[in-house]
Formats: sequence, C-alpha cells, structure tokens
Amino acid sequence: MVQNGLVTFVNQAALAHMGYTAGELLSRSFLEFIHPEDKESALQHYRELLEKKSPLYACPFRIYAKDGSVKWVETNSEIIEWEGKPATLHFLTDITPRKILEEELQRLMAEKSLILDSLTEMVAFLDRDMHVIWANKTASQSVGKSPESLFGAKCHEIWQGKNAPCPGCPVVRSMETGQVCAGEVTSPDGRFWRITATPVKDKEGKIIGAVEAALDISESKRYEEQLKFLSLHDSLTGLYNRAFFQEELRRLSGSREYPLTIMVADLDGLKLVNDTLGHAKGDELLQACADVLKTSLRRSDIIARIGGDEFAAILPKTGEKTGEDLARRIRSTVEAHNKEHPELPLHLSLGAATSRSAAESLEETFKKADDLMYRNKLLNRASARNQIVGHLLAALKEKDYITAGYAERLQELCLKTGEKLGLSPQQMADLALLVQTSDGQIPE
Repeated sequence: MVQNGLVTFVNQAALAHMGYTAGELLSRSFLEFIHPEDKESALQHYRELLEKKSPLYACPFRIYAKDGSVKWVETNSEIIEWEGKPATLHFLTDITPRKILEEELQRLMAEKSLILDSLTEMVAFLDRDMHVIWANKTASQSVGKSPESLFGAKCHEIWQGKNAPCPGCPVVRSMETGQVCAGEVTSPDGRFWRITATPVKDKEGKIIGAVEAALDISESKRYEEQLKFLSLHDSLTGLYNRAFFQEELRRLSGSREYPLTIMVADLDGLKLVNDTLGHAKGDELLQACADVLKTSLRRSDIIARIGGDEFAAILPKTGEKTGEDLARRIRSTVEAHNKEHPELPLHLSLGAATSRSAAESLEETFKKADDLMYRNKLLNRASARNQIVGHLLAALKEKDYITAGYAERLQELCLKTGEKLGLSPQQMADLALLVQTSDGQIPE
C-alpha cells in the first residue's frame, strides 16, 4: 500500500518476493524500488489512479529485489481510504517467467523476420479464407505497401486484383489436399511467378492455412522463350530452322492440309559474295532473301532456312497453280528489290512440287522441289554468275581494290600464259574470272 508516495504497508508475500524486511521498505518512496526505465510509467499509473479514483489493471513494470536482481511484476490497483486519507492498494503478480518467454518469442520473431525478409521470394501466411496473416518485406514491396498493411487482405485481391483465387491456385490446392503444391501464375503486370504452397496444421492435424512462397521467374521465363525460339529458328534471318521444317513435314504428312506445295529456293552467288566482299555482306544478302520470301508468301506458309544458302517453304492447301503464282510473286519481288538495291542484287533459283493427297510422301515432294530448284539453278547459272561478277567488279573498283588498267594488263598476261600452257577453254574462263576478282596479289 502506498500513501503520499510512500510505502505504508507490505504483506509477507511481497517481502519474501523482494527479499526485504518490513523495516527496509516502510516509509520509503515506492519509486526507489522501481527500475529507472519504468519509473515514469509507474508514476503515471499512480497519478491516474488517484485522479480517476477507479481500479486500474495489468500495469507491468520492473522492480529491484534486495539482492540486486530485476523482477517483472504486474499490478492491479485500486484506491482506498487509509486512516482518513486516500491511499493506493497494489496487488503485485510476479510475471518474470512470462516476460522471459515473451522476450524470447520476440527475439525469435525478430530472427524469423530478419531471415524471411532477406529472401528474394515473397513469403506469406494465409488462412483458410486466403486472408494474409503475415507477409515478409519482399511480398509487401511488390505492391508498394508495408507488411502490416497487408494483414487481413485477401491474397488474390492484393496481387491479382481479382475477386476470386486464380484457376488452379497452388495455395487453394494445398489447403484442399493437405499436400505441398506448386504452379506458375502470371500477374496483371505481365510478370511470371512460381508459387509453392505448404499447408499449415494445428495440433489436431486440421489445416488452418498455408504458407505461400512466390518467386519472380520473369527473367528466366524470357530466357526460356528465347532458347525455345532459337531452338526452332535461324538466328540470322528469324525464319524457322531445318529441324522445325523437318518436324512440320512429319506433322503435316497425315493432316488435312492437302493439296500441299513445297518450295525450295537457293541464293545464288553467296559464296562469291562472302569471299570477295566479306561475310557481313553475305549476311545482308541472306536477310534480304528472307525478307523477300516473307513479303511474297502468306502468313499461313511455313518458311525456313534449311542450309547456308538454301531456303524452303511449306504451303498448306496450295495446289500447283497457286504454287506457280507464288513463285512468280517471289521473282517479281526479287526484281523490285534489285531495282532498289542495285549495289547488292539478289539472284534466286526456285523449285516447287505439290502433294495432292497424303498418299504422296512429303519427303519425296521435298526432294522433287529440290531437284527442280537445281535444274533452275543450272539453267540460270551462267547469266546469274555473270551478273553477280559484274556487280562485284563494280563494288571492288569503288573500294580501290584494283584499278581498271592494272586488271586489263594482268588479264592479258595471264591469258597469254594460259595459251602457252595449253589450258582448256573452261580453264581459260576460270583464269579470266580469277584475274577479274583478284585483289592484285597475282605477280606480273
């Protein structure tokens, strides 16, 4: 009991708890026995009790025992009249063990938060109704809020902006099956998330919620898509590659896409361009060829680069007549391209063959188209070669690799030497071509 701020009565239980005698406590200020950090709150409690003149409950503070140890107590207090004057009566309960447990729990919670907040995954504990009970910092930062502000909100409302869980939600499945469930979801901002949900059970084994861990896999998903694209496409032209082309032949062999035409195109003179102007120019030529094919053919057609200078296209539901029309369109597009780019013209050899029904093998049709392409290549070889050489000579002169006078003298000398050596007409023609494309390294 305290009156005018002084201890006026102490029972035996209090004396035993603190280790003092009655004489050591009585007539001394009660604040002398209270921990310095708690004196202000204890004094406030005392003043409030006197002012309100009504009981106050559960006020915790620390006191010093006689041996110097610190003990936590909780007081339930009321005001009484003692010898005609107001006094306060305090019933103290030792809560030291409880406080030790609370402090340990707080420490563990702080450690848990420190660990979970350091994770790059979003981690949240959800109840059976999908309400957020706890969330780590990553989860809250993903929506620009504090962890505390997420409490009570529903998972799908926060991250998906929906009134109901996502179809096939791993968290819902986990709470329904009692098993760890995983899956992928896409958020409204286009990000991809890998979700792992673990059910949480009470002592009786009843599922009370689930822990959801979500990892942003958008970057790896993009890499996967890129790898998938590269596995099916030619990296230079963006067209499908030979592997995809062959797979489509197998897939379409038993389809209803007949009649089906296969077209093969060969880029003439690519090696010559690579050897004289460099592979960068050769790549430009390949890209131009791909653009011509994409411009000339339809969206439903499957265009692929199946070799270094060879292209092919599968034309579903296309008969011979339509195939011929498309071939003419390609040649027309090539002509238009060459008018715009006379410095590096395109020359294509084309072949096309048609399967009228599934009874005709698409592999055989492909071989027919390839054979027809080579026939066309042989037919146009001389004119295409001469045109390409002419353009290359013009390009070489512009780059000052040779001078016209020097080339003529060198050609004349080499041809005379060839005659004396008895070279055949074909060998003489090859020698002349060598001189025309020489960079001046053949000695006089």
